[in-house]
Amino acid sequence: MNRKTYLIAAVCMMALSGCTQKTELPENPKDKEEYRDSQGNQWIYNAMLMRWALMPSIANGLSTTHYYYPGSGTWRNAQGATVDAPSGVKMSTPSAKTKGSVFGSTGRSRSIYA
Repeated sequence: MNRKTYLIAAVCMMALSGCTQKTELPENPKDKEEYRDSQGNQWIYNAMLMRWALMPSIANGLSTTHYYYPGSGTWRNAQGATVDAPSGVKMSTPSAKTKGSVFGSTGRSRSIYA
């Protein structure tokens, strides 16, 4: 297999691995990135303030926007006061992340034959 095939395989594997974590907010979001979790809540990331905004809707039972700061794990309401997590939101703690080498970083010492 040539280099292009390995690159395509790596992109496919990364795309598939991203589909498995439906209940967690993305770890490295881009500014203005939108995310909808498994409960139907809509999240928008603000890179300058380093926070996720949970937008209000009738579906999730919120009447005001809440902000989640992943760096400190705190919630704040629209007035900036620290609050508990909204009752209509189920946050799951991230599972243990795999540490070590990433796909394709082990060098070319081994070959895989199909």
